[in-house]
Amino acid sequence: MGAAELAPLNAAALVGQLLREFLEPPRAMSCTAWADEFRYIAKGPERGRWRTSRTPYLREPMDCTDPENPVQKVVMQFATQLGKSEVLYNALFKRIHLDPVDMMMVQPTLQDSKDHSRQRFAPTARHMPDVAARLPDMRSRDETNTWQTKEIRGGATLFFAGANSARSLASKPLGFAECDEIDGYPLDVDGEGDPIALVWERMSNFPTRKLLLCSTPTLRDFSRIESEYLASDRRRYWVPCPHCGEFQLLVWGADSEHGIKWLKTDSGAPRADTAVYVCQHHGGSIDERSKTTMLHEGQWWPDLPGAQRGLVAGFHLNKLHSPNGGKSWAMLGEDWAKARDAARAGDVSRLKT
Repeated sequence: MGAAELAPLNAAALVGQLLREFLEPPRAMSCTAWADEFRYIAKGPERGRWRTSRTPYLREPMDCTDPENPVQKVVMQFATQLGKSEVLYNALFKRIHLDPVDMMMVQPTLQDSKDHSRQRFAPTARHMPDVAARLPDMRSRDETNTWQTKEIRGGATLFFAGANSARSLASKPLGFAECDEIDGYPLDVDGEGDPIALVWERMSNFPTRKLLLCSTPTLRDFSRIESEYLASDRRRYWVPCPHCGEFQLLVWGADSEHGIKWLKTDSGAPRADTAVYVCQHHGGSIDERSKTTMLHEGQWWPDLPGAQRGLVAGFHLNKLHSPNGGKSWAMLGEDWAKARDAARAGDVSRLKT
């Protein structure tokens, strides 16, 4: 076959490729399913393929980030090291791969944002070929690939911004945005107002807009994430007792008959290594080894179903839900005992933590 005959075939193949890449509807796939198939964790203690089964309580928050889900704002008030930032990255990478729109990730400061872009986003994207194919060459240094701006194939752009810089928050309209550790944001940025409100305003033209807000809370009544959570449908994670099957919330329980309990030494000091959870229904002890099953069978139940017309989904999770292999109930007991002793001596900083 001559060159003249090959040319139409090559042109047809090219047209077909362009049609498939830019005109086909995005592949229908939940964020959870996408993460289990494509997500790779490049840094941290659990490098390798993502497994939602490791942190099953993240399934519902992740799936609320899907474009098909009617929720417009996802609020996560989580303790540290429970995976809230991974929800942000799973949702972001899925959007880049399957349904790119103009997007923004906001950190408390520009330096935090720069660190995330270079130290978390870029190394992770390189480990996922389907995501990397949508992004400019990570080694290039032109305007399509800076730490602050990433051009996505198909005409969308990803921006990295700092809540302390109004200029970095000023961009074209956004269809998808993520604000991380919002309790570290200023109340007013450069005299232009609240940074979260500035981001939300830039999303007003998108009927399917999606804003993700997450943070570990700071001081009660002064916490941004607490305020956002209280304005949501207030979902909490209920888990079943492995003995009686009744669902309950995992609470510290210092002033009640249920919750975390432990034996004491002869001097009255807590023996944190004996920590168990006392069921509020039948009063029996739950060993921490049962937590994996409890988390897998847990369910998110809203305190205010239908609040905000169902458009704001709020999730609250404390450290007692840390998966086995993370911070144990015994370790939390030790921390609490040290903090209590320090508070009695006049230092309340540990109790705040």
